[in-house]
Amino acid sequence: MAGFSDRIGILAYALTPLSVLLSSRESILSLLTGISYQHFNFLHRWTGRIIFVQSFLHTLVWTIIEGKLYQPQPSVFQTFIAEPYIIWGCFAMLFITFLYVFSLRRVIRWTGYEFFKKSHYVVASLYIGACWGHWDKLYFWMLASLIVVLLDLGLRILGIGLNHIGYTKSGYLGFTPATAILTTFGTSPSPALRIDFTHPSPSWRPGQHYYLCFPALSIWQSHPFTTASLPPTSTGSAPHHTYIIRALSGETAKLAALARDAGGEGVTTPVILTGPYGAAVTPGTENLLAVAGGTGISFALPVVLAALNECGGSRAGLVQLVWVVRRVRDLKWVEGEMGVLRERAREGGVDVRVFVTREGGPEEVEKDVVVVSGDKEVEDGKIEGVVGTDTTILEKPEEDSVNISIIAANSSGFSITYLGGAHPDLGAVVRDYIERCPASGGRIEVMGSGPAGIGSALRSVVAECNDGRKVGRGEEKADVGLYWDDRLL
Repeated sequence: MAGFSDRIGILAYALTPLSVLLSSRESILSLLTGISYQHFNFLHRWTGRIIFVQSFLHTLVWTIIEGKLYQPQPSVFQTFIAEPYIIWGCFAMLFITFLYVFSLRRVIRWTGYEFFKKSHYVVASLYIGACWGHWDKLYFWMLASLIVVLLDLGLRILGIGLNHIGYTKSGYLGFTPATAILTTFGTSPSPALRIDFTHPSPSWRPGQHYYLCFPALSIWQSHPFTTASLPPTSTGSAPHHTYIIRALSGETAKLAALARDAGGEGVTTPVILTGPYGAAVTPGTENLLAVAGGTGISFALPVVLAALNECGGSRAGLVQLVWVVRRVRDLKWVEGEMGVLRERAREGGVDVRVFVTREGGPEEVEKDVVVVSGDKEVEDGKIEGVVGTDTTILEKPEEDSVNISIIAANSSGFSITYLGGAHPDLGAVVRDYIERCPASGGRIEVMGSGPAGIGSALRSVVAECNDGRKVGRGEEKADVGLYWDDRLL
């Protein structure tokens, strides 16, 4: 039993550097394989679970040996548990248990992602130190783990420096953050935000993301956001970054409050970015169906625009964008980009379908209002009743309503469907797209991003639409692929 316990403990030590390597954002494995660090996180989680099980078995077996099999008791166990290396081992077991429990997705939802990330870094470092103290004859495994941690941190700092160190406006060499313009849409507790800035940075590909830090809020937090814009095609011009995010809680809620407190539109804030990260997304076929839900348009929009730019004016397949939004005014998030797609749709290059879930028609389009009762703002939308004596309704200018009506107008290849509280049947949408695809266009690729429910629906319908027998007979459009941008990877 002792030999088995020792060997399984050695395996837990040996897997620790691999687990750390799989969790690195600046992953050497990504450079070697081209696979995004997000996908290695899946292996990191399972490697960590294996280490936890091995550590638990190692601890359990030695507890049985020293506390039951060796005699006389309890003197043997009391002497054993007082040994310094055993105390370090108990702390190591405590730390790995904490890492396992607080990395469960349900627990992360309870405690919040920021607590998970910061506690994971700290406790993982303590675990490495406790393992070193527990059995220093295997120190080289822990040393390798620390080297990987420091290398990842060093490369991250180097990336920030390469993105932001340059000549300032005064002509001196220094650190220059990007100046971002914040645009807030709506006045609800969870409004949408658009972030725009132009800054010299490494080029990216559709589907990739940057980590953004907002020093005005905190220099200790950075969050991943998918770039909704395309990199410049000409050399020498600084790339323009666009991000569409939903302010829910934490840092994004603070960002929305910063924009609101500063007066709404045209608010600027410094941004520090690192990246790009993630694998480049390319359809690999001329038949592309991009499906987005809400802010998932950040992923789908550049994929569609890149596909249109690659083919120019001639394309054998069909490109279609399906966007599911709550209200028609959500189209203002990407008003300029929608204008470009509308023009391309008139030319027959793309088909755009927008589904509005919370409005039943143009006559039910809600005015964008702010209801102020005393000193408290109430969510925008239809006002069914406001109780209070000092109530003021501040409507947005009439120009906004005119702009929304222009954006929401149907045209050739550009349609808006109002569902009045229902959700679109994505199965019917995908099957209709497959029927309309030309037989000569090749296989079909479905790409999507947004709420998990949309991803589940797409997986089901894509699985149903694949038919190996038809593909064998030469019907290429019976070969349907799916790429889902899982933001929880």
